[in-house]
Amino acid sequence: MDREKDLIDAFENVVHSDFPNPERVGCPGCEVLAQLVRQPADAQVCHLLEHVTKCAPCFDDLKELRKGPIETF
Repeated sequence: MDREKDLIDAFENVVHSDFPNPERVGCPGCEVLAQLVRQPADAQVCHLLEHVTKCAPCFDDLKELRKGPIETF
């Protein structure tokens, strides 16, 4: 478990340093990210993972959404 957390933390550091995206260009919004959390295998939203891996704000939003209950938007 510690190795998994270390890997996720390292990935998070890379995303934040290489892809800060402070203007949130191309971000899908919290509603769409919440749908990704609710239905990760849904073909209509799983393409968003590519964006999330290159956008620190969306990475952070998705991480927070995964922590707790998903609210309906």
